[in-house]
Amino acid sequence: MEYTIRKMQQSEYSLLNDFLYNAIFVSQGITPPPKNILNTDKL
Repeated sequence: MEYTIRKMQQSEYSLLNDFLYNAIFVSQGITPPPKNILNTDKL
């Protein structure tokens, strides 16, 4: 398997936020947190 690691482009930053949000585990039947949870510095 071949792969290339490269620097992230600025145009891809919003895509990273989508990936991070989708990586949050939410149990079935639980309402997911709002997307702005990624912009908070205190949980």
